Amino acid sequence: MEARIEVDQVLDITIGGRTDNKVFRAQVARMNGKEIVLHVPGFDPLHFVDLLKGTEVVLRASRGEERMIARSKMTRHFKNTSPYLLVRRPDGMRPIRRTAVAVFSRKLDIEYAPLEGHMLRRSARNDGSSLGTIVLRSVPEPFDVGTPLEVRVRRAGGAPVILEGHVAGISTDGLSGRDEARYEILYAIDKIAEEHVAALFGMLISPPEERSESDSNGDEGRGL
Repeated sequence: MEARIEVDQVLDITIGGRTDNKVFRAQVARMNGKEIVLHVPGFDPLHFVDLLKGTEVVLRASRGEERMIARSKMTRHFKNTSPYLLVRRPDGMRPIRRTAVAVFSRKLDIEYAPLEGHMLRRSARNDGSSLGTIVLRSVPEPFDVGTPLEVRVRRAGGAPVILEGHVAGISTDGLSGRDEARYEILYAIDKIAEEHVAALFGMLISPPEERSESDSNGDEGRGL
C-alpha cells in the first residue's frame, strides 16, 4: 500500500549515495504533478560537490508506527545559499521492509579435498542453488570453476564441520613473499549436515579467544 506525499508533510531526506551521508529534515513547501519543492533548514549546498541534476534523493516519513520510503532525483537546486531543493515527485511512499544482508568475516582453519577422485577440468556451473559462499585464502593450487570440493572446518576439541560444495570463482591471493603464488577461491556451499549448522554458526560468532591458535602458523589450506 502506498501513501501519498502531501504539502507541509515533514520528511527525512538523504542526498547522493555516499556512506557518510547526513540525514536532513525537510518540509514539503509546494508541489505539482511532476515536482516537489522541499524546504531544508540548515542545508548548505556548498558541502555537496555532487549536488547536480539527477542526484538521487531518498525520502523517508512516518505514518503512525510505520516507516515509509520513496526514491527520487533532484531536478535542480535554486541557488548556492538556498535552503530549498526541487526533486521529482514520486508516485507514493512504500512501507520499509526491514530486511538486510549480513556478511560474516572470520579466520578459520580448514582442510579441503577434491571430490570425485583425481582433478579433471570441469565445465563451469552457476545454477544459483548454493546455500552460501565462503572465501578460502592461501590455497596452494588452482582449481577450475565447478570443481567439487569437500571442506572440513577444524573445531577445537570437537569433530570437524564438513561442507560439501564447489568452486565458484578463483583469483590470485595477492599475498607477498613465500605465499605470492597462492590462490583465493570463492567456495559455494552445496550441502551441510543439519547437526553441523549450529557448530558452524558458533564458530563464526565465537569470541576471538576461543579460536584455534594455529591460524598464525602458516598451514596450507587456511580459510577466511
